[in-house]
Amino acid sequence: MTRKQTIRRLSRAAATAAAVLAFAAAIAPSAFAQDSRPAAVSSAKVEAIDTATLNLADEDPIFEAFGKTYTAGEWNAMVHDYPPAILRSQGMMSFDINNATKPRVLMAIKSWATEQAAARKGRELGLKPSPGEQQHLDREKQRFARNMWVEKMGLSDLPEPTEEQMRTYYDEHKSDYSRPEQLQMRHIFIPTYRFYTVEDGDTLESIAEKIAGDASLADKILDDATKKPRADKVIDVNGEEMPAQALQTGELLLVPVAGKKAEEAKQRIDEAYQKLKDGEDFLDVAKEYSDSKEPGRLIVVDPNSEQEILPLISETFEALGDGEFSEPIRTKHGWQIVYREQHLEKGYQPYNEVDQAAKRAVRREMQIAKFGEIFSRLFLQFRDRIDINEEALANIFDDKYAGDILVKTEDFEYPVSDFLADYGTHIDENTPIEERVEMLSTLPRMRQQLFKWSMDHEGIMDSDELKVKIDSLADIFYSNAYYRSEIQEQVEAPSEEVLRAEYDKNIEKYRQPATVEVWQFYVAPPIPDGADEAKRAEILDAEKDRVTKKLADVTSPEAFSNKARTIGEGPDAQKGGEMGAVGVHFLDGFGETLIEDAEENSIYGPVVIGDRVYAFWIGEKTAESVKPFEDAKQEIGIRLSRVAEQEARDSVSQDLLEDADVVILVDDLKELDQNSKSEE
Repeated sequence: MTRKQTIRRLSRAAATAAAVLAFAAAIAPSAFAQDSRPAAVSSAKVEAIDTATLNLADEDPIFEAFGKTYTAGEWNAMVHDYPPAILRSQGMMSFDINNATKPRVLMAIKSWATEQAAARKGRELGLKPSPGEQQHLDREKQRFARNMWVEKMGLSDLPEPTEEQMRTYYDEHKSDYSRPEQLQMRHIFIPTYRFYTVEDGDTLESIAEKIAGDASLADKILDDATKKPRADKVIDVNGEEMPAQALQTGELLLVPVAGKKAEEAKQRIDEAYQKLKDGEDFLDVAKEYSDSKEPGRLIVVDPNSEQEILPLISETFEALGDGEFSEPIRTKHGWQIVYREQHLEKGYQPYNEVDQAAKRAVRREMQIAKFGEIFSRLFLQFRDRIDINEEALANIFDDKYAGDILVKTEDFEYPVSDFLADYGTHIDENTPIEERVEMLSTLPRMRQQLFKWSMDHEGIMDSDELKVKIDSLADIFYSNAYYRSEIQEQVEAPSEEVLRAEYDKNIEKYRQPATVEVWQFYVAPPIPDGADEAKRAEILDAEKDRVTKKLADVTSPEAFSNKARTIGEGPDAQKGGEMGAVGVHFLDGFGETLIEDAEENSIYGPVVIGDRVYAFWIGEKTAESVKPFEDAKQEIGIRLSRVAEQEARDSVSQDLLEDADVVILVDDLKELDQNSKSEE
């Protein structure tokens, strides 16, 4: 197994090592806990031990366990051949013993010894992996066997594609790397509309009047899904024009803004444009001003596709040179500044942009060719085990043989009709019989059969190499089985009396704080630099009055959400301001005021918090309470059981480590081990 394969396998199983690692740290706190230093060793000495590595030759002994001495070379081999040895060694997935710090080496030795002792006991007691673990073992056995077969067949030794092969592939498959015409641009976007959810009794005119203060803007209201005017007629299945569908309650629209909001949008786009003229980076300005989901991201448009692009945007783009930006332009969606990245004509991606894709393609072709060679050879090797109806194959287009079996092996039958369906378009009456026979070696089911025979022939499934790999992996599961049996024996479910005592002792853990359901938005009026406190208060009070008037007709959370979208600021407002249930810490502690003073199903505010004016819709309140014992009982039982299981596991691990009879033979590790034991 390669080192990378080992790493991948161990990464998937790393979670199973946590308990033993915790035990290893627990028995040697001075070695592994940075905040706990042995008094007998100076801080400089400890620092040296913590960071230093070993310098051992392969033949140097490092420890004894189970009556056997292990050398550095044996340990390194074990690391690569026995995955469980690594699973219990934190951070040691791909090291040799001289590349890990000394505390980690000591931890790994003890963890491995504990693991091995548990696995041996599991086997001695005849314990079995769980059904799920056994399935995992079976899958791993098949995977290991396939990998061994691949190595034996030489598939893992394919050379790396050369530059010449990659470039030749690119030249011969240029159509795979074609590129349509592309308009590549970025933009700064500031919308001049607000989201609105249709309420009962709404019309486009009433919505325009409510949001923009101008009913004549009704025909500019857009459908959120299509971004087309909601008043537009629709085309039915017969191609005839039909009046626009009536508004549906809950439908989401985009409504143009007017007045102050429209002025603010224009002011922001002008500020952004001025910064660009002053030489600031386009992406920096976009991040500061654009209301796009990904400000300044590269937009790629194929002008010849069905991808829609507004004519004004297209015209603006064409008028620019690469690297230039436009003046602010007004579209039906809002204000935009267009930045032209480049205009790429239809053509091919250059080789240096797709060389890695070409490399993968060449490697894939090499693998396919190698597979073909292997299965052609195996087909000849096992030809005497394949029953081919050569008469039918020679007369494959004769209806007389249409119902015959063409190929038969011990595992499958392949009729003439299937061959014609699979290969009929690739042969004719003049195709030589040898070519037809060769085609049979490419059948997926034939290759499965040949693979099975080859595995048996090579003796892979019964090989010592595979057995060692599987046995080493099985150590994890035998260890788990032993821990399960011991823990089950030692740990009993906590009684009702114990659960009640734990509940009474820790009653504060089950206290549920008061909450309130909140919708909110804020408005941040511009306050001139240098404004004194009186001027600031005057501006904020005027904004409070304006918001109060806007909320005068709000009697439901739905109506409040619409107001949030139309007059509120920030991303929460655009989503309707719904915050869910909040506690006392909401808005830096303002949640406590809402919980104590606000009334359910009503507006609270507007209020000034900092330099913003906030408004809230208050939904349902939940008073502070204590979770009843019956509701908390299961949670308590799980927690107590976990604590008991961990204590039992620690006790079992301690006994296992003693059974392993580990003796450290390296002086630095021995000193570290003695210091950790003295701390216990």
